[in-house]
Formats: sequence, C-alpha cells, structure tokens
Amino acid sequence: MTSYLFSWLKEKFGTLDLAAFERSHPYHWLVWEAGQWHPPERSGQTLIASAALEPPGPGESLAIAMRPDARRPYLTMGRGAENDIVVDDATLSRVHLMLMRTEAGGWTVRDAGSSNGTRLEGELLGVGKPEALRSGARLQAGSVHFTYLEPRDLLERLKLKAVPRP
Repeated sequence: MTSYLFSWLKEKFGTLDLAAFERSHPYHWLVWEAGQWHPPERSGQTLIASAALEPPGPGESLAIAMRPDARRPYLTMGRGAENDIVVDDATLSRVHLMLMRTEAGGWTVRDAGSSNGTRLEGELLGVGKPEALRSGARLQAGSVHFTYLEPRDLLERLKLKAVPRP
C-alpha cells in the first residue's frame, strides 16, 4: 500500500487543479489522522480501549492511497503484517476491519470482529455488516482515527492552510 506524509502531498500537489491531481492520483484516500500512538507489547495482545485514552494530538497525518489488488476488490486493515494496511497500534486487532470497493466505484467499511470495534461517524458498526462510506466520513478503529476522502476532497484539504482535526 502506498502512503504519503500529508505535508509532502500538500507541498507537491496542493497547487494542482482537480483534473491534474486526479490524473496522477485517481484513487480514493484514507487519511490516518495524527494522534496518540499505543505501541503493542511483545505479547501481541490487543490493548482494550477505554475513555482514558487521549484524543488525537499534534503530529503528522498520513494519506493512504486505497488501491486494492486487481485480484480482489477489498483491503484489510489491522496491526497484523498480513493486512493491506498495517497500523501497528495496540488498540487494533490483528485484522480489525475491511474496506470493500463497490461496483459503483465507492467504498464500504465493515468491522472484522475486532476487540475494540470500529466506529463510523461515532456510531459503532455491527460485526460483518458493511456500511457505505461518503467522502469526509470519520472512521475510528480502536483509538486510531481516519478520514475517508475522494480525490477532490483530498485536494481541497491539501489546499487548506490549517488541516482539520477529527
């Protein structure tokens, strides 16, 4: 999976028009919002998220290009190395969630039976039940925050002086 520091994308592509940006980066994006990191222990156990975990803080966001393998229309995310998107945070399960490309070109998200759940716009997802994503949607997996963006909305965010926080 290809990912970019948000500041690098902003510097390199923040002045492009939409057509030029979409030609070079036509895919949808998952922005891993900067925040508190909970490194996993050597045992590989999932840290149970609680209200005591701090909300996202200062730092650098990472933009992940959502490009599924040609053999399958989905991406997996979790802390296990077998995932398409690996986020090494102890509040994530080994395989935490799945992102599925729809026939219409959009994406859905579903929890893969994680210990700490997946939230879409603050609402806890049912295990295995896919929910449609709209551009700008806020996802929370464990205590890790993401924003799903279509190319036009990522470019709009790149052009902002201040980056919005989840």
